[in-house]
Amino acid sequence: MEFFATPDQLLVARLNRSLAAASLKGGAIGAAKTNTVFEQTADAIAAALASSGSLRNRMSN
Repeated sequence: MEFFATPDQLLVARLNRSLAAASLKGGAIGAAKTNTVFEQTADAIAAALASSGSLRNRMSN
């Protein structure tokens, strides 16, 4: 998790993942499973923040 402020003083929380470790440990299947769990986690965090009124915008890469 990375936190920073934009030039217009909005707080940004960035959730990052590394597929390198998953690829080394489990190959393509490990990377796919890691991606699925990461997306589920990101969705759960976004839902909790949205329901509390803390989430202004969500972007996915």
